[in-house]
Amino acid sequence: EPVVALTYGRSGVGKTLDTGYSFPRGLFVAAPGALKPIPAICGYAPAVAGASTIDEATKVISEAAKRGHDAVIIDDFSFLSEQTMQTLERRYTGFKLFGALRDSVLRFRAAARFAGIHVIITCWERGPRMRDDGIRQRGGPELTGKLPEQLPAMCDLVLRADWDAMRKPW
Repeated sequence: EPVVALTYGRSGVGKTLDTGYSFPRGLFVAAPGALKPIPAICGYAPAVAGASTIDEATKVISEAAKRGHDAVIIDDFSFLSEQTMQTLERRYTGFKLFGALRDSVLRFRAAARFAGIHVIITCWERGPRMRDDGIRQRGGPELTGKLPEQLPAMCDLVLRADWDAMRKPW
C-alpha cells in the first residue's frame, strides 16, 4: 500500500539523505542544491522536478506515477509552504490568504492520498513554544497557520528526525 509520510527535524539531521537511500526511483521536488548529499553518499543522481508552490507540487504528484516513479519526495514542504505564502500574498490578505493556503494543502492532500505511489514530505522542525495568547503549543513541523497540526493529521506516518551521538556514523 502506498503511504503518505512526513519526516520533520532540524536542518542537516539527515532527512534528505534518508529519503535518498529509501527511494532511489523516486521523483524529488527540491530547491536547487538541496539534494547534493544523495549523489555524494548514495551514489546516484536523483530524478528532480521543479515546483515553487504547493499547487505546482500537486501537479508533479499527479504525473509521477505515469513517468514510472514509485514515490514523490517533497523536500522541503516548509520551504514550499513559505514560497506558496509569498505567491498568495500578492493576491490575498487576512483570512482569505490562509483560506487560499488551506485550499492548496487540501488539493495536495487529495493528490497524495490517491496517487497510487508513496508521497514523502520533509519539513524543518519548530520546537515547543508559548503563543502570544499564553497557550502552550507543542513542537512539530515548521509551517504557517494551522498547518503544523493539519499536515501531520493527513499523513499515515509521522517521524521526528533527531541526532543521536551514540549511533554512528549517522
